Amino acid sequence: MSEFPKFRQADYPKLYLEQTDKDLSKSLHPSFRYAYFKTIAKGGKSLIQSCKDLHLGRVVCHKSLKPEFAEDPIEQKRLLREARISAMLQHPNTMPTYELGRDRKGHYYFTMKLVHGYTFREIINYRERYDISQLLDIVIQVAYALEYAHTHGVVHRDIKPENILVSKEGRIKIADFGLARGALLGNTMTAESSVILGSVSYLSPEQVQRGVADARSDIYSL
Repeated sequence: MSEFPKFRQADYPKLYLEQTDKDLSKSLHPSFRYAYFKTIAKGGKSLIQSCKDLHLGRVVCHKSLKPEFAEDPIEQKRLLREARISAMLQHPNTMPTYELGRDRKGHYYFTMKLVHGYTFREIINYRERYDISQLLDIVIQVAYALEYAHTHGVVHRDIKPENILVSKEGRIKIADFGLARGALLGNTMTAESSVILGSVSYLSPEQVQRGVADARSDIYSL
């Protein structure tokens, strides 16, 4: 079976082990924990950045709402939901949440694992570079992660190539649980929104027609 290409040691962040026992600064306020922000992507209403966690000395992924949506209670709830659901799902192919908090302006953010690699969309766009077995392996990993989420009562509702992250070694993480719902809580659209949620190209018929989604809807999207 084909394997993803091997990457040089220089492709990965250097670890500075001599700093691992350094005391935390007594003057370091929680809202100043993160620094050296770099924009990774901008969604419709959210901002994804990489930054350094000054407490732990690691580079993480930082997700927040764009300024124009930071005070929107509906978008705040989606961000909080995504952070907490991601934290509860403990699977190799889901994205672990590291911390949930407020920034200096009081706006919500959360941090999570930073994946060094590509979105599945980027891989599909250059699929001629990959063996079919590699592409199938990605889909299989997504299926395992969805099985785990569904077993724990979580429906993602927005499975699409852009929400599947693939590391340089070929391991995947499902991202963006902002539209997720509990399978046992009812999945019709609520007062939170009167429009269809999710990416139209990957919505199941029941999501388009009635705004209803269950585990089968995720499988259809996959």
